[in-house]
Amino acid sequence: MKVLLRCLLGLLLALLVLPLPALAQREEWQELRTSRFAILYTSGEAQTAERYASFVDSIYDETAAIFGHRAATPLTLRLYPTWESYTSVNPLARNLPGIVAHADYQRHEVVVVVSQTASQTETEVQNNVRHELTHIVASDLSQDRLNVVFQEAIAQYVEHAAPELEQRVALLQRAFDQDTLLRWSDLSDRDTFYTHAQISYPQSLSIGAYLIETYSFASFRDFITTSAQSSGYRSALERTYSVSADQLERDWRAWLPTYLAGGYRRNAITAYDLSRAEQLLGEARYAEAAAELEGALDWLRTTDQRAQQRQAEALLERSAAGQRALSLAA
Repeated sequence: MKVLLRCLLGLLLALLVLPLPALAQREEWQELRTSRFAILYTSGEAQTAERYASFVDSIYDETAAIFGHRAATPLTLRLYPTWESYTSVNPLARNLPGIVAHADYQRHEVVVVVSQTASQTETEVQNNVRHELTHIVASDLSQDRLNVVFQEAIAQYVEHAAPELEQRVALLQRAFDQDTLLRWSDLSDRDTFYTHAQISYPQSLSIGAYLIETYSFASFRDFITTSAQSSGYRSALERTYSVSADQLERDWRAWLPTYLAGGYRRNAITAYDLSRAEQLLGEARYAEAAAELEGALDWLRTTDQRAQQRQAEALLERSAAGQRALSLAA
């Protein structure tokens, strides 16, 4: 199972080894402006640029609302049409074939390799931009000092529910079962993080989910800003949560089984993902669907997700009706 990498360029490596003028010479860039972005694209890719133009501003506004921070505009969205065009400018990326997008904080630029998105759903395509824009916002708020673990944690957490989430959780479950989870101190090393992307990405997402669920999203945002004035992530964690990093790591490990058992579908920012329950209903697995939905409703009643709560209640009624029908048929 391959993880498609979305990453913060400054944390990964100096992929853009050529100066900007040299980059411009490699490609003839055309520009499409939106209210928030300057979209750069190559000849023949105008339709692709228009597609991105239809949603990037709304993602900007969504991200600004989540964090209470508006990144300086215009941001650049650079669309490389193929992997070959991307690696011709970023030759070191050839060793990281899973890259689908990256953010360059210094340039306030989001880059997407369009050919790498071919198998993605529309939500996943939009998540590429959502993820990278979050890197830029988190860098703004932390004065570019937020550790790689928590950069990737929050950038994944703000993504909307999509099939990739199930893949990440499957990888995390395997690492948990095989006792190959990485220590937070190891994950904090950027080379280690990106070398072990199959586990570091899903593990960092779970770490972010733990902190946000346990202490609130507002506290996590405070942690991001506290990182700007801290000597490192351990200091920032203790200053924010009044708990040592080592204790937080132990607490996260103790909490992780509940996350793997379905808690990963909870999200304090976006709506609870009910697709699993809908799938179970479609397969006439009514009792399993009911258990899934009862857990979902326990969560939804503590959040302001009324539309999702109503949907979950309607699905629970369907599961009850299905169980009654099976009982009568028996």
